[in-house]
Amino acid sequence: MKKLLLSLLSLTALGANAQVVPLGSAANMLTLLNANMHCVSVSDACSSLVFIHRSDPTLFPTENPAFYRYDISTDNGVTFDINKGPLNPTANNTSVSCRYPQVLIDNPTNATNPANVNMQYLGTYHNGGDWDGITTGTGKLDNSGYTESNTNINGGDVSVVTSMCKGAANTFWATSYSIDASNVNLGDIIILKGTQTGNNVTWTSTIKTPNWDQHSGSIKAGSLNIAFDPTGTNGWISFLGDIRSELDVNIDEVYDLNFYKTNDAGATWTGPYTVNLNDFALIQSIYPVPTTGTTVIHAVSAAFESDLAVDKDGQPHMFFTMGYGSSESDIAAGNGYSIRASNMFDLSYDISIDRFVLNFVARSNQLRADSIGFTTDANGATIANTEDQRPQVSTSPAGDIVFFTWADNIEQNIGGIDTVIESATARYLNLSAMVPGVARSANRVISNEAAYSAVGEKAYFFNTAPQVQRKPNASVIPVVYGILNPIDKKLESTASFAFMQNIEVLDDSIRYLIQSDTLGFEVVSPTSITNATEIKALEIYPNPATTHFCVANVTGNKNTIRITNLNGAVVYTTTFSSSILKTISTKELAAGTYIVELESDGKITKTKLTKN
Repeated sequence: MKKLLLSLLSLTALGANAQVVPLGSAANMLTLLNANMHCVSVSDACSSLVFIHRSDPTLFPTENPAFYRYDISTDNGVTFDINKGPLNPTANNTSVSCRYPQVLIDNPTNATNPANVNMQYLGTYHNGGDWDGITTGTGKLDNSGYTESNTNINGGDVSVVTSMCKGAANTFWATSYSIDASNVNLGDIIILKGTQTGNNVTWTSTIKTPNWDQHSGSIKAGSLNIAFDPTGTNGWISFLGDIRSELDVNIDEVYDLNFYKTNDAGATWTGPYTVNLNDFALIQSIYPVPTTGTTVIHAVSAAFESDLAVDKDGQPHMFFTMGYGSSESDIAAGNGYSIRASNMFDLSYDISIDRFVLNFVARSNQLRADSIGFTTDANGATIANTEDQRPQVSTSPAGDIVFFTWADNIEQNIGGIDTVIESATARYLNLSAMVPGVARSANRVISNEAAYSAVGEKAYFFNTAPQVQRKPNASVIPVVYGILNPIDKKLESTASFAFMQNIEVLDDSIRYLIQSDTLGFEVVSPTSITNATEIKALEIYPNPATTHFCVANVTGNKNTIRITNLNGAVVYTTTFSSSILKTISTKELAAGTYIVELESDGKITKTKLTKN
């Protein structure tokens, strides 16, 4: 069905705006409900962009909503053919009831003709109730050559499958966690691997079982993600949950950041590794022990959504929202876990120095918003739906730039340290970019810009492609968002979608100082990481350097600067007394990446240096 045959919903909701393009529609909004789905994929080589969604029976009366359809652009998002498919015509909405589709453009040879390029799709199906497994297949971008397969996973003890991604050649990945027929979380993390032979992909699963601590209820693991670097060699799995035994029983039930990792293309996975956010000095400065209102235990916690990407150096970037954890009054009242004044962070792991690095991304004005659409509860009552920050992280094709998008209000709405944030409904789309270890861009409120006025504060349920599009000296961020049914605004009612064109980030706009904090420990064993020895980040400029770099305000009596290459060999050292401005020549250094270490009266600070 061509782009001219647009649904009435799309036309009504969008109005006229040249940079917001109406896409197809689906039986309901659930296609985009889960923030960890990869529903958008791009390929620069063939100038193509694909968005996958479920079918809309109001447009196709002979079909059922278990069918997958897709919208495709072969001119880099300028125009779209919409509602193509169905990809999985054997889905019957009963024994094979397919939901939550994801898609990847599969173009390993960088073919330029879209007719010669495949896409891989994956979704989760249930059998009249509980989830059973995955529905997968391949199709040409020109709406031909479909394959279809349904695979039972973990004996049917599987939840919704998330975070489909590409690994090494002919390899795909996704992740889920185990639940039984009564939707009780069994505590297992399921790693799904797809191996491609010809046009067919065969999926197998591996089970990992963390040693859960206090989160022993229905939600043991939250926000599961998996990602690989551009080579497919270094991969990470991230999830939120409590597997760390805290020393203070009053601060149980916080959501820690946890990881598995592989350095051999997924042949083996080690972990889980847990990061205690309280160990970072940056966190201690942003979240001091409160002195007003109810006594709040100084325990920070991640919120409920996160995303993950891996850059060219094999370094993960877990993008998440965080704030104070539960207060004494909450625990005493039996309310357990809550989140207070929140901010956006990127947690990465610098392989070159074997350290976790926490990067501040943005102040958050509002964690959660009520009344973003409505839904029907188990008793048939209509209730307001909420949405968190919906953090999304993408990379450039080469993995050298990382992009963060998230939803937030544009006005401060927190009120006080101990105020629960659940009020206004505005959800503006925000964007920031970073060259890891070098610089970041200023934050932008995209949907408040004139070009996207049709979106405005309604940037609900947006989905960002894991890989962005590249232009000369710039990147374009592919974003699709959902449009609620204008009649009843229910998530279960027919919904439509739209694409935001030309969200462009110029390379030279990424030039500001990164605010970060580094923990001085190595990830060496699958145990909780606590009581870390801190090594703060060293600030030097200019970085990248050509002829020299400077270190300001060195106040120690005995100071040593060492420069080492990535193999650990010392290539430069100097000792000096206190200095207002210490200048170090780099003329003798070959172009590349180095580690600069300042030891000042026994205290160590480090950073990476790029020599041009």
